[in-house]
Amino acid sequence: MMGQDISDEIDDEETKRGLSKVLSHKYQNFKRAAQIMAALSKFGFGKLGPSKKQIKEMGMDPEAPPDIKDLTEAVRLRLMLQNLGPTFVKLGQMLSTRPDLIDDEFAIELENLRDKVPPDAPEVIRATIENELGKPVDEIFDDFPDNPIAAASIGQVFRARLKGTDKWVAVKVQRSNIFKIIRADIAVLKDMTAFLSKAFSSIENLNLGGAVDEFGIMIMRELDYTLEARNIKRLAENMDEIPGVRVPDLYMEVSSSRVLTMEFIDGVSLDKLGTEGAPDVDPKALVSPLVGAVMKQIFIDGFFHADPHHGNLFVAQNGVVVFIDVGAMGYLESHLKGEVTEFYMALMKGDEEKAAYSIVEICGHSLGKVNISRLAHDLRDYMDFLQMRRDGFEIDGGINQKAVTILLKNGLHPPSSWVLLERAMLQLEGVILTLNPGTDYLAVAKESISMIAQQKLAPRTKDQPLQALLTARAYVEFLRDLPTRADRLMTKLETDQLTVKVDVPFLEDFQKTVRRAGLMVSISLMALALIIGSVNAGDWYVGPLLGIQFTSTVIIVGWLICMWLINKWM
Repeated sequence: MMGQDISDEIDDEETKRGLSKVLSHKYQNFKRAAQIMAALSKFGFGKLGPSKKQIKEMGMDPEAPPDIKDLTEAVRLRLMLQNLGPTFVKLGQMLSTRPDLIDDEFAIELENLRDKVPPDAPEVIRATIENELGKPVDEIFDDFPDNPIAAASIGQVFRARLKGTDKWVAVKVQRSNIFKIIRADIAVLKDMTAFLSKAFSSIENLNLGGAVDEFGIMIMRELDYTLEARNIKRLAENMDEIPGVRVPDLYMEVSSSRVLTMEFIDGVSLDKLGTEGAPDVDPKALVSPLVGAVMKQIFIDGFFHADPHHGNLFVAQNGVVVFIDVGAMGYLESHLKGEVTEFYMALMKGDEEKAAYSIVEICGHSLGKVNISRLAHDLRDYMDFLQMRRDGFEIDGGINQKAVTILLKNGLHPPSSWVLLERAMLQLEGVILTLNPGTDYLAVAKESISMIAQQKLAPRTKDQPLQALLTARAYVEFLRDLPTRADRLMTKLETDQLTVKVDVPFLEDFQKTVRRAGLMVSISLMALALIIGSVNAGDWYVGPLLGIQFTSTVIIVGWLICMWLINKWM
């Protein structure tokens, strides 16, 4: 019994499936959970104090190796994630892009995560290709090697030649059983969220369960190569208008959900320019097309490369910049794209108040719950911080960490798409400064956005392109933004930030007339009811007075007096 699945001893298939479902997290993944617990202990995260106690206040696990004890918490976390394998490497890489979820120190350290691991055996690779494409490797490719040119945690890439052609391609093959491994790891992570929240002080106050769910969706999408193929096609169409940049050609006829075949780029990554065999191009000449491409991706298309670092930007032999590894893309919905554009336009113009309103909309918060003046002041400090960095001052931390810190300080929680965008722009700035250290990144970005705006919106004011962009956007998107503006107005009304006074001269007299008429009618109906009642009740008769019953006479006199008083005092 020990060491095997207890469902193996059950004959009824329906019962077997039900039991397997019940035990999937608690029993079948027990071995993996034990491995994770062992790694936590080994790297100094296994000894827990009170639930609110931070890592740095805890004693080190006495069984942790001596060389680990002297490392910082952030470094130990990175090493632990590398030790736990592909799922946790990807988790760390995702967290490195989310400084809104973890401390700056941890986010920066996790950027150093590398997922280079030994490739699958050649026979396993060939079996995967055959199962996915329905043919033996030798019938699809010529010169298919045993060793890949790159091997990561989820897949490995081979340089091969299409059968009977001179076309060299990059064949990305997913690792065997990686889907089951990652699915099991995510299940264990969900079970361990409470424990991990206590173990890591930087995430104990966050919705770790939500973060794990988000990560699960992200990594499952990355496991489906057909989604990456769609990203390639869409990005290729969007970049078709930008000279000097492109994405690799795609070969869908020899691709599947686990095998992706693309054009092999004969060139080098940007960080290897100037080395032997690299294209003979001036790095400074790459700045303008690269910035223009990313600006278009963000502000026009709302579909951008989420990780544009040096390694994901190749330079072909003809000097064209090629975006590779487009499995992770950022998306901006139509309404969010408009607000993001307004935010960055406001920053470029130095209008911190407008930037404050835009970022509140981006975060989806109510204006009435945010101190706009304080947020605008913090944004002004942020803009000064950016300028100081561009002027060459050495400042700790990245731009995206500072931006996110400002938002969190003001009670704002940015959407993950905006955090990815901030990180992408930070990475792009680093790449540009490597290509040309003297580049004014902000000026190049302004110029690129203005050129794109002239092509898309055709503004007439050419001497002030930035203002022309703002004016054109105002006309084009007025109707789209109208509901948002109305919502801001209603928010101010609801929070007593805006007082509306209606002054109609005849309204007060009209109200008095209505009140007077209503009161007269009410008293008249009461008097009529009393008269009818006195006539019908014989014992109410007292005697005639001017031919009218005395009781009725009193009622009528009282009614006349009431009418006179109403006309006099109302």
